[in-house]
Amino acid sequence: MEYATRIWLADRKLGFIFSFLGIIDLIAILSFFLASGLNLDLRSLRAFRLIRLIRALKLARYRRAVQRFHRALAIAREALILFFCVAGILLYMAAMGIYHFGNVVQPENFKSVSAEH
Repeated sequence: MEYATRIWLADRKLGFIFSFLGIIDLIAILSFFLASGLNLDLRSLRAFRLIRLIRALKLARYRRAVQRFHRALAIAREALILFFCVAGILLYMAAMGIYHFGNVVQPENFKSVSAEH
């Protein structure tokens, strides 16, 4: 479905179909459907499944967006560290409060903080 959508949205449909990455996509998809749809021994097509890894290389086109995201995280680093530290402390205090008040009502179920049921 993704492959058909890419062809449908491509400006140059034949250009996409016969491009290197278009052929890689087609081989990867066909090897999957042939192996799963037919009860044939297609061990030799398993090598084509490795070609799917090449599809991951397409993520390189988003490199600038990843760099911008990295810069934004670097700018907000101190604020994020502070947030996670405060959130961790609040989570710990909430867990201790639940234990403290739960132990009073149901001591058999709240024997200790680290006891597993």
